[in-house]
Amino acid sequence: MPTVRQLSPRFRNHGQRLNVIRTNIERRTARNLHLSVRSMRRFDAMEIATKLAILADAAKYDASCASSGTTKRTSRISGGIGSTTGSGICHSYTPDGRCVSLLKILLTNYCIYDCLYCINRVSSDVRRARFTPEEVVQLTLDFYRRNYIEGLFLSSGIIRNPDYTMEQVIAVARSLRIEHRFRG
Repeated sequence: MPTVRQLSPRFRNHGQRLNVIRTNIERRTARNLHLSVRSMRRFDAMEIATKLAILADAAKYDASCASSGTTKRTSRISGGIGSTTGSGICHSYTPDGRCVSLLKILLTNYCIYDCLYCINRVSSDVRRARFTPEEVVQLTLDFYRRNYIEGLFLSSGIIRNPDYTMEQVIAVARSLRIEHRFRG
């Protein structure tokens, strides 16, 4: 990616330079996340990547998936092929023993409560983020289309009150099931 100095002779004002740099960063981030061009138009890919990192990391404390809280195994260190986990991907088992990959994220790690056992409590000093229901739907569909996941495991901190938070989670499920006919 060109630096600001390299771009300066080609553009007359500072705003044009920043737009070109921002566009290049968004394209690289979207390519790294494998987000579709369609989703890149709707959402800022850089912001999505940051939210995904924060909210997937926060979701690991929910020990309801077989791979929750495990260490990430990667081929970079061992020299092997592939890795078993990715950001926000957990593995669960069906009653017939089949292993399924799920996108495991929080809708938000903001919470109005101060439960001492919870990492996302209001008094906890953690980075906070929040997805919109549309962002969760688009991420789920993008990961599913690329065969990274078979379903979604969505949890959340309590945003305003429990009813409002549940409405947001249901909006995600309704959009996936009804509008997009997602059966994962």
